[in-house]
Amino acid sequence: MAQKIKRVGAFFVLIVLIASFIIWILPHLPIKTQLEIDSIKPAIISLWHVETFEGGLSSRSDWLKKRALAFEKQHKGIYIDVSKLTYQQLINRLTEGYSFDLISFGSGVGYSLLTYIIPYVGAINTLDSLNKGGIVDNSQYAVPYMAGGYILAALKNNLAKIKGFNSLTANVFDCQMVKKVGKNTVKLASVSCGFSQFNSPVTALAHNTQAQNKEGAAIFDSNITQYGAYENFLSNNKATILLGTQRDYYRLINREKNGRLSEVEFAVLNGYTDLIQYMSIGKTGDPLKTMYANKFVEYVTTKEAQSTISSLYMLAATKLNTYQDTIMAAMQNNLEGVKTPNAFASTQVIEELRRMSESCLFDGQKNLLNNYLC
Repeated sequence: MAQKIKRVGAFFVLIVLIASFIIWILPHLPIKTQLEIDSIKPAIISLWHVETFEGGLSSRSDWLKKRALAFEKQHKGIYIDVSKLTYQQLINRLTEGYSFDLISFGSGVGYSLLTYIIPYVGAINTLDSLNKGGIVDNSQYAVPYMAGGYILAALKNNLAKIKGFNSLTANVFDCQMVKKVGKNTVKLASVSCGFSQFNSPVTALAHNTQAQNKEGAAIFDSNITQYGAYENFLSNNKATILLGTQRDYYRLINREKNGRLSEVEFAVLNGYTDLIQYMSIGKTGDPLKTMYANKFVEYVTTKEAQSTISSLYMLAATKLNTYQDTIMAAMQNNLEGVKTPNAFASTQVIEELRRMSESCLFDGQKNLLNNYLC
């Protein structure tokens, strides 16, 4: 009988404990959302990387793959699949109905992406001057994560022959010269540049000189690539001054250091760049992938990731300067005040910016360029 009473008593105590847990403790325990539960499941995040302008020392897609590996170590079961595409390959994929979770792209590509992306909701670590280019309807649709800049370069032994030369920016249209190349006599223009599909180096020049262009003083030919202009400069029979990028600076300074080129004078062009790589979130409708896509964008703009951009000889999109080199450090610092086209500007707008930039170097109406810039 006593044993039976003990069993009943123990059962009663158990009931009281269960009831107390349900009434007093359970309501105060944290409730995991379905997304948190799903987050422990493996997921592959597709990242399309679109190349539209000449970059740094090595492939930006390789840099992204290295950042993806570091991110994967921090988020077990999450994998970032990086695919490198041309602009035309991107258009083909979109036309065929393929989708992405993340996309990396430069100015000019964004116009084709607006219906495929959603606003970024992570932390904004990047410079306000660059962020403006990724804003649509007051929302951050694209986040800048690295950039390039523009420079002027000329051989000092050529500049020594120019009467009244003062500086590259002041005399950018005054350095035409005639010289012997073998048995031939050639006339060098004063300045030349090359173009990628959507960039406008002439706009950078317009922001930095008060000089007025003259007939025959400049070679601004959209059929010449950025690398083609660099090769023309090395030939020393096209133009005295090269309007190039930080990539050209690296090429030339290394040739000079290795004794393969005579001394070069450089000038950094301030106030403008369109050599910006952005990242946006795909409209996939998958909450888990969207969450990690936002996390990855946030990660590539952290100090940990941004401090590695100098390995590409490109510029960080944050207030960070890892360069001891004077020119590169100046280019990095100049990003804080630059203007840029919107990342989602149409091809027509970009072409008009190029045309207006060339025009204002003749007529001086540079204020009109602000209509095309952020």
